[in-house]
Amino acid sequence: MIEEYENIQQNKEGVYHKLFFDDYFELNIFYNIDDTEIVRFQLLYNRKDNPHILTWMNDLGFKHTKAYNKDVNASRKKKYMLIPDGIFNNEKLAQKFKEESKNVDPDTAEFILSKILEYDIEDENIFL
Repeated sequence: MIEEYENIQQNKEGVYHKLFFDDYFELNIFYNIDDTEIVRFQLLYNRKDNPHILTWMNDLGFKHTKAYNKDVNASRKKKYMLIPDGIFNNEKLAQKFKEESKNVDPDTAEFILSKILEYDIEDENIFL
C-alpha cells in the first residue's frame, strides 16, 4: 500500500510536490499552488525488478520510459538512465495502482488512474 512521505522539501516556487511510495511504486505529484491542480506526475513502477516511469505533464502530455540502472555497484546510490519504452499494459498497471492507492486522496488517486488508462503510445511526446 503506497504511503505519503510527509517530510519532502519543496524546491520550486509556485509548485507543490507530494511523494508516495511502497515497494512497487514511487509516485511524485506536482500541484499548481494557485488552484491545487495537478500539473505533472511521475509514476515509477516495478521499482526493484524492472523499473519503468510513466510521466504526464499537463502542457506536454505523456512519456513512458524504462529506468535503466547502469551502475552495478550496489553500495552506491542508484542513478538511472531513462530509455524510451512506449508500449506497456496500462490496464494491468491501472489495476495494480487502484489496489495500492487506498491511502491516497480519492480525487488524486482517481486522476492518476484516469491518466494511466488514457495513455496511448500514439499520443506520446517524444520531446518530453
